[in-house]
Amino acid sequence: MTTLRRALRGAPLFRIGAFALLASTSLVACTTLRGRADDAYAKGDYAAAAKLYQDVVANNPNDTEAQQNLQTARSQALSALLVAVDTERRNGHLDTAFDKLDEVLGTRQTWGIKADAKVEARIATETAWATGFVRGEVMKLVEAALPLAAEARLRARRVMARSELVAPATELTTAIDGAGLKVCTRVSGDSGARLPYFAHFVSVYCGHFHAPTPAAVPLPHVVSGVELYTAVDGLDDAQRARLAAAASQWLSSSLYFGPSSRQARAVASGRQKVSFGVTSETVTRPWVESVPYKAREAYEESYQEPYTDYETVAITCGSGTATYSCNEQHAVTKYRPATRTRTREVTKYRDEQRVFSFEARKHTGTYESAFTLRFDLGEGLAPLDISSTTTVQQSGLEHDASFPPAGVSPERPDLLSADGFLSARLDALAAAFPAAARDHWKTSFCGGASFNTETASRCAYAVAPGYPQGVRAALATSFGQDVDEALALER
Repeated sequence: MTTLRRALRGAPLFRIGAFALLASTSLVACTTLRGRADDAYAKGDYAAAAKLYQDVVANNPNDTEAQQNLQTARSQALSALLVAVDTERRNGHLDTAFDKLDEVLGTRQTWGIKADAKVEARIATETAWATGFVRGEVMKLVEAALPLAAEARLRARRVMARSELVAPATELTTAIDGAGLKVCTRVSGDSGARLPYFAHFVSVYCGHFHAPTPAAVPLPHVVSGVELYTAVDGLDDAQRARLAAAASQWLSSSLYFGPSSRQARAVASGRQKVSFGVTSETVTRPWVESVPYKAREAYEESYQEPYTDYETVAITCGSGTATYSCNEQHAVTKYRPATRTRTREVTKYRDEQRVFSFEARKHTGTYESAFTLRFDLGEGLAPLDISSTTTVQQSGLEHDASFPPAGVSPERPDLLSADGFLSARLDALAAAFPAAARDHWKTSFCGGASFNTETASRCAYAVAPGYPQGVRAALATSFGQDVDEALALER
């Protein structure tokens, strides 16, 4: 690193002569980058120096000295990160130490380099520590039959996802899956595993570990579809068909849908009314006109002002032979710069408010919707109701007037159609239905004072946070301290 050594020894900077003005823009930029890179290295900011040297090399790939400086700066940057890993580890800040090690491996991967032997040895030492520590954390949970907690711990140590640690990470994953298989085998043998909701809960758990799942038992409260009777006034046959198709889609995307021989029944009642009107009216638009007017203004005029001054002139006095020189004062007119005030007539402008009026046809659409869908899900459940009540009015002008100063140009109304209004209401109901279905499920199955594994699994089927404490306690009899992670699995 010849350049760095000169800089660090305080070697004098080269003076740039006039010839440098003829240098190319890229050469000037490269020289500036080189200076900034050397400065960053001298200050110990090796990561910044590496980035700057990388830019230098990109501008001049044949600069072998810059390439050497780049490699050295990168090794120093990795070395500095490794010092941070060791410091955090020794101070007991293990999470930070793991994050720093992840940064070391990620930085090395991004740069695509192999550092010098000393740095590589330190990387190997730290990765060996990380592997051993994580193995101890994970295997402790595996031995306690908490495979989901072990999986979460392995996932939290992001460094274990690096390619350098893929072998020990795979080994630990295999151990976790083995522990999951053992738990799956145990809970599948419970008598409750033959009941529908607990069997489903166990199937989700076992499937997560790619383990055999219990035989599926149909869930009693799901349906395979819906028969809709439409009694909404103001809809034509096509619109009623759209409403029926939408209701079927909502239900099929909800937790109440599944393999079943039963279908829900639903009734849509209420009304939708859409009316349009046209009136003629005079429309006004304000605008501002710049109006000229005459005014007089004062101004200062420069001129040469005359004034009288006196000059002394030598003359001959006396007569004959008795003459002599004497002085005589003569008055003269002179001029000096001066100013005087005059007035003149000018044209000025003032803004005056104006109103542009034009005739137009105003089109108005009034949209009213008030209907309820009631789903009868059977099995003694209370109906699931979802409602929509909305009144909207839109208006638009129709005219061919044009007057740019007032921002007026021809217009045509673009009012929502009856079909468009129905689409908007169906979209709103589609967005509200999943939450309504989950709330209905929680009201139906999560309100008990106590739970067993079946009723707890049935409540948890809603896949929503805020389970009653009894749900967790009932399922903990089968899954122990892994119950929170089990409840978080997607069902």
